[in-house]
Amino acid sequence: MTGKVRFRRLHVSYREDDKRESWESKRIFGHAAYPTYMIPVKSHVGPLEIFRSVYPQMDELERQIRDTLELAEFYKNEAKKAAREREAAISTTTP
Repeated sequence: MTGKVRFRRLHVSYREDDKRESWESKRIFGHAAYPTYMIPVKSHVGPLEIFRSVYPQMDELERQIRDTLELAEFYKNEAKKAAREREAAISTTTP
């Protein structure tokens, strides 16, 4: 998995007297609780969320990462295929 997986930690401030950052985080990411683990994958149509869980078991998180890598490879191949099809369509329509 080296080089293919990036982990990011986003810290969200929460105080009883100021919950704005917490609510903004919920609005942006659509999560319900902390900590939430999300796994997105790049695709030719933009990032797609593959997995989301609050406090998942580490073996489940590892399995989801492996599955996501397989899906990422599929999307990579689909993007190449779509690009070739666009190039072929352009080459047949231009003189």
